[in-house]
Amino acid sequence: MNAGSQRVRRSGLALLAVLSLALASCSSRAAKQLRQTVPGTRAPAFVTQVAIRGEYLDATLEGETFRLRFFFRPSELCAQLLRENTWVDYRSLGQWGRVQVEDEEFCEPVGIASLPEWRNRQPRSSGRGVKPRGTARFEIFYTDDEIVLARGRFPLATRVGWPRWDDTVAIFPNTDACREPLERGVAPIEFRHHGPRPLELVSAQGPCPVLGFAIPTPTPRENSS
Repeated sequence: MNAGSQRVRRSGLALLAVLSLALASCSSRAAKQLRQTVPGTRAPAFVTQVAIRGEYLDATLEGETFRLRFFFRPSELCAQLLRENTWVDYRSLGQWGRVQVEDEEFCEPVGIASLPEWRNRQPRSSGRGVKPRGTARFEIFYTDDEIVLARGRFPLATRVGWPRWDDTVAIFPNTDACREPLERGVAPIEFRHHGPRPLELVSAQGPCPVLGFAIPTPTPRENSS
């Protein structure tokens, strides 16, 4: 074999090796994505943060390929399962999954944050260049140093996979930009197809992102009357 043929052969082998690595990487990513979407799939998750927010238990779960923040009812079972710095099983069952340990009793979310993750699981709209807009109307019923909870009508909530918009709880950060529109109880709301803030209230002080949504409880309705 002459020198030219050897160079061609070495180049071909090098290209084959690069293609093999690329295919292996794509296969690995595809497998991870498949594990997240196949119903019933179980994934170990580390509970990194837990806080009581009025009638909700706010918990963040981190797995190998995901970081998801959920809101739960603060029941005895959920409080027992969802403790900071512990491992649980996150299973992709139901609408938003469930948390359990060793196939025992489980705790299901009643609210979601991590809205970019849920938005990206929805079918893509053809009008990506347009920012859909509506008018949100609501009343605050809970505030702490970090978040504000408001109940009301939030058009476009279904764009991130939330099942209803006409009577729901929205979660906001307790920031200066959010203070004015939240206290007013009415504000334009916009949806974005890309970026870290799928939904946000529009105000003169700047964008006020919607962090998530939760199913209402009887208490907020009683407090807001």
